[in-house]
Amino acid sequence: MTLSELKKEYSVFEKKYNLPTFSKMSEEFDIDHVAERDVEFLLREIRRYVNDKVMSYLRFIEMLLNPASAGAPMFLFSLTKLLSPEKRVQLEKTYAILARLNLDSLSLDIVSQEKEEAAFILRAHKQWKDVVESLQDVMKDFQENWDQESKRNTKSYFG
Repeated sequence: MTLSELKKEYSVFEKKYNLPTFSKMSEEFDIDHVAERDVEFLLREIRRYVNDKVMSYLRFIEMLLNPASAGAPMFLFSLTKLLSPEKRVQLEKTYAILARLNLDSLSLDIVSQEKEEAAFILRAHKQWKDVVESLQDVMKDFQENWDQESKRNTKSYFG
């Protein structure tokens, strides 16, 4: 399937189910890569791409909230020390949103229907804005606190 064919096929579903534009979905969930595959059920494949992104952030947050059990890289242990109680609660709420989306996606892998696939895509797109805002806020804190922590560590005495 070419990209233009994908866009054309998606536009039919976009109109039918009031889905976000192809460019918006591609920007947020990389659905343009669906063109690299031959698919019979386009919405199912798009939902799977959406869930791939959901899962990657779900794993990242899981490592931040519980690095010891997740086999996290060493630098994440440093980040968890910088995590304020308020940001931890914020991450837990974001984790819950992502976990629910993943659960819904897994359910659709068992029994897939076009209307439910479209509803999932629409719901995920709407919730994604909150997820992104939350993660940007936490990452901004990490970056600012990382720089402050680095300054404190360079002033220590090793003698």
